[in-house]
Amino acid sequence: MESLRSTCKATSSKLVSSIKAEIAENKEAALETLQSEYLGQVVAAEASCDAQFNQLVGDAQAKYKDAGLSASEMPDWSSEYERAKQDARSAALVEIAAALD
Repeated sequence: MESLRSTCKATSSKLVSSIKAEIAENKEAALETLQSEYLGQVVAAEASCDAQFNQLVGDAQAKYKDAGLSASEMPDWSSEYERAKQDARSAALVEIAAALD
């Protein structure tokens, strides 16, 4: 789980840095560029992290089953993951908004 968090956070940071650089180059075209160039990248990055998370949960469920344990005994990773995604979105928006000012 920690590896997934690090990978997704690094991807998010890279995208935010690219967006901020784009804004710094041309604030007037920034919004249009953000929508045309970066929105798809952001969606793809989130989808990739979601897929990796779902794979991680699936693997854990299989291991629990193999060990004779109920999946209901697993930690609530979904809530933790959704919270981390929301925190990452909020932090990214704050950075991007600051760059637009």
